[in-house]
Amino acid sequence: MKKYKILLFSPDLGAHQTKKIKTGFLAAGNVESVEVAGFKRRYESDIPKEYKVVSQIGYANKAGRIGAMLYGIARLAPLLKGKDIAYSWGLFSVLILILAKFLSGNWRLKIIYNLRDANNMALGPSIFARMLRLLDRFAVGKSDLLLTTSPYFISEYFQKVVGITPKKWYFLGNKVPEYLWENIDASAADSDRESEPITYGIFGRVTKYHPFGMMEKLRGSGVRFYIRGTLYMDKDFMDDFLSRNPHVEYGGKYKNPDDLCQMFSKCDISLKLEDIPLPDYPSNYTWALSNRFYEAMFFKKPFFTFDSYGDANLVEKFGVGLAIKRGDADSEADILKSVSRADIKKWVKNIEKLDRSEYVLEKNEYAKMIDFMLS
Repeated sequence: MKKYKILLFSPDLGAHQTKKIKTGFLAAGNVESVEVAGFKRRYESDIPKEYKVVSQIGYANKAGRIGAMLYGIARLAPLLKGKDIAYSWGLFSVLILILAKFLSGNWRLKIIYNLRDANNMALGPSIFARMLRLLDRFAVGKSDLLLTTSPYFISEYFQKVVGITPKKWYFLGNKVPEYLWENIDASAADSDRESEPITYGIFGRVTKYHPFGMMEKLRGSGVRFYIRGTLYMDKDFMDDFLSRNPHVEYGGKYKNPDDLCQMFSKCDISLKLEDIPLPDYPSNYTWALSNRFYEAMFFKKPFFTFDSYGDANLVEKFGVGLAIKRGDADSEADILKSVSRADIKKWVKNIEKLDRSEYVLEKNEYAKMIDFMLS
């Protein structure tokens, strides 16, 4: 069996995604080596020593960021020599990879473009949005495989908005990676909660779009909420909200996947009801399938989301929770208050019927992806 040399080009070397993808490739039986290169954010200090920093970028000076990216192209090109496959995610990172391939002279190099999310700035009628769509069209045309976390990105974004059908695309969802979760025991979160108040778990970034109004409406109802994640909002507001709402607990930030068993053991239902303002046209939120849905399935917890979000398609298809119509705080609170233990048992039973491959990314998935690209 031929084994391939991979160059993983990361737009953010400190991101968890970088380690996750590298480990996925290393678990593939047809991969000889994985070299990681990319951009380092100025505030990051714990980058693994074996990662190659092609340039350092910050958030403030836009001209400086462009200069750093151009410098990164020159530094990246020599690293592509002798490689069989190069992989990156995000439009501009893939464009940099395409230019670096040209400079390297490695014409046999195969490029994988991982579209994790559709860029909301590329949607709508503006000239800037049209320019981004043209760049996406170019990037897809120069890539050998388009990897997507949602099939809706192909049918709704590329085919209907960009006006192109990728020559080859592969669905690799935001599923639970088997190769990183081998020591995670889902049954550890299966605590006996029959006599406990029904508790909704809200996990991920904590922002101003969280359903604070709806949670406040449920004070004194017997329903509880357990929030975990890094605060991306005013801390004083959060402290005041918690002091007025004893039925809401905030457990601080968490480490994925290490803390997930404990988190899911404290809730009955996983909730994703961020009230993010949506544009008048379809957007990334309409099409994306989040990792939170797949994590809830892994821990056998029903999932609630808005019916306007991509996850709602899976919730309704499998009967594993509720796709709630976006409304006011009162109507949303009434729905959550009406849920019974019998409802939860019904949804859990449907989760238990799911094939594991619906929410778990198996060890050989990256090997299958490479074979598909080269077939």
